[in-house]
Amino acid sequence: MSLRDSGAQQVLERLASLRHHQHDGRRSPHKPLLVLLALGRLAATGTSSLPWSEAEQKLAELIEEFGPTSKTGRAQSAAYPFTRLRTDGVWTLDRDVPMDHVRPLREGVTGRLEAALEAALRDRPELLDEAARGLVESHFPGTVAPDVLVSVGLDPDLLDGRALVDAESAAQRRRSSAWPSAIIEAWDRQCAFCGFDGAAGGGVVGIEAAHVRWFKLGGPDDLDNGLRSDDERSSGLRPAWPTPCTPSRD
Repeated sequence: MSLRDSGAQQVLERLASLRHHQHDGRRSPHKPLLVLLALGRLAATGTSSLPWSEAEQKLAELIEEFGPTSKTGRAQSAAYPFTRLRTDGVWTLDRDVPMDHVRPLREGVTGRLEAALEAALRDRPELLDEAARGLVESHFPGTVAPDVLVSVGLDPDLLDGRALVDAESAAQRRRSSAWPSAIIEAWDRQCAFCGFDGAAGGGVVGIEAAHVRWFKLGGPDDLDNGLRSDDERSSGLRPAWPTPCTPSRD
């Protein structure tokens, strides 16, 4: 079954039609970031369930790193999409809480993708990849799109199609969506070759995880087979000085 069937197209259209707040003619990326975070959790754990106790910090960090400059507090910035995404029909909370209010969320509220949407994405990993690619390409410039995906636990290679699989080949090896983030943390957020840390606003840019033995040649997704290197794809965000390493990528 290809991604052209009606079921897949309905899923992609639902996620492509999110309503956005606009400021000075710019669309807010808050809702797409929440959906991408949920997709990352779904790919890694089999469920998109996201407690506010985790989202308050993680979603706020994503918004601070990849969203426009704002004077709004971190928790409040995260509360906006966490409560308002319900109106798009793709997000549910396990209890009814007022829009935008932080305090009720701290009473143990959990959010997740709408049940039918989550089931469709969980059953078809290639559809999840395509949904994530569509969101990140629609809402973020190419220079930061790979960093957005890594930050939510998804494989940046899906941007050029290398992480996508057809339904007929779904049984083949798939990269671990959690592996890039694990490698970045294991290497203390620094390039293994030149020490460039790529730190920006509490996040990481211009750095990616790379396999020592290439994945496509049988290399495993484990910490012993990974290192962190600066990434030429993020040249728009790289520092002005040169870095002495350009390791091969797979």
